[in-house]
Amino acid sequence: MLGRLLAMLVAACALLPAWCAAQTGEQAPPALRLGGYELGRGLQLGDSGFTLGGYAKLMYEDESDRPPRLSLSHLSLFVWWEHDRFKFFSELDLEDAAATRYDHEDEERRYLALERAYLDYAVDDSLTLRAGKFLTPVGRWNQIHADPLVWTSSRPLVTREVFPGSAVGVMALGTLLARGQEVDYALYASGDARMRASREEQEFREAYGGRLNVRLPGGWQTGVSLGHFERRSDDAAKYLGGLDFLWSHQGLELSGEAVWLQAVRGPARVERGAFLQAAVPLAARLYGIVRVETLKRPGEQDATRMWVAGLNYRLAQGVALKAEVVRGTHVPEEVEQGFLASVSVLF
Repeated sequence: MLGRLLAMLVAACALLPAWCAAQTGEQAPPALRLGGYELGRGLQLGDSGFTLGGYAKLMYEDESDRPPRLSLSHLSLFVWWEHDRFKFFSELDLEDAAATRYDHEDEERRYLALERAYLDYAVDDSLTLRAGKFLTPVGRWNQIHADPLVWTSSRPLVTREVFPGSAVGVMALGTLLARGQEVDYALYASGDARMRASREEQEFREAYGGRLNVRLPGGWQTGVSLGHFERRSDDAAKYLGGLDFLWSHQGLELSGEAVWLQAVRGPARVERGAFLQAAVPLAARLYGIVRVETLKRPGEQDATRMWVAGLNYRLAQGVALKAEVVRGTHVPEEVEQGFLASVSVLF
């Protein structure tokens, strides 16, 4: 494990001169074409209005207390249709489609999850109405979703254990102008309908809330999330508050999220977490990634603290190669630690 980390650091240091000599601004990865199809754009089905897309993720895990594991961890299919003001979008995700090793605790090795299935109606440029199953608008990471578009193979704990990753209900969203600045908004309400949720997702009976994201000069964006959830695991209603930010400049990106959850009734059992992440360009399409994060669960004396250090190489548009080391203290058994690597492709 130490050898892998040292090799990654040496590679990053060797590429620093190339970064310093590189032109300013982020260099876009090249597009890959197969005939008339461009990878990552989706495949249009004639004049039907339907388009097929998706992504795949090949994952390698080398944890300290388990044998190495290679898996096709995600094989996701997107289907969308657009006509006039209407748009339909769906995503089916086959989790652990194939693997060299499965955990004995898993009741089902392969699992087909319905990640999204919704219908949009664009009232005008500033308002879209949505109904169906959609990603919950809390923070940024949860809404990016597709693995080729995020920096690391691992996902921050606060984005997968504190709030529902998806909701089934209705949403109003759009972009407004306020004093010359663009403000993105989303308001949603969800009932007790799970619709084949992912195995990694927390289950909730109901949820409602909203999010505002303000785009500021200088490459800054900042967001505020508020919500009310009732979690199935403890039948407790909870209030949620969240803050997030994003800053990007000439390929350098800083981002972070913080979420706070508190019970509406009973003892003041607070659950809170946050992460801070930096993506630094080292050479053409190669980035160094560093992330620190923390999560304090109710009833636990010590907070989980983790750090991630890795590399992300954008081979082409929609194709990412990643390698990282994940370590922490007071980490639950189900959370991966060790060396992780992946190849992810957006179709």
